[in-house]
Amino acid sequence: MAGCKVSSSKASTRTVKRRSEVLESVRDMISGNDSRTQFTAEVNCLTLSQRQELLQKVQLPLVIPADHTLAMKADLAILWTKLRILRR
Repeated sequence: MAGCKVSSSKASTRTVKRRSEVLESVRDMISGNDSRTQFTAEVNCLTLSQRQELLQKVQLPLVIPADHTLAMKADLAILWTKLRILRR
């Protein structure tokens, strides 16, 4: 998208989504319809700190089922207070 007037950090959500769709179609075209592998390779090119920053920005929720918390407590010797922090 040559000539973009607004950076993605300042663009609207709709514009960023549209740009992402364009990138996905280009990625699909240049990877021979294997865009997931291409995207994985792109993410792996990032440094560890860049990947960590990316994950913090995305804020993926971590869902730990109740039965798994008991297993974590037993297997990893995690205190209940630490598990409570993890579940938040």
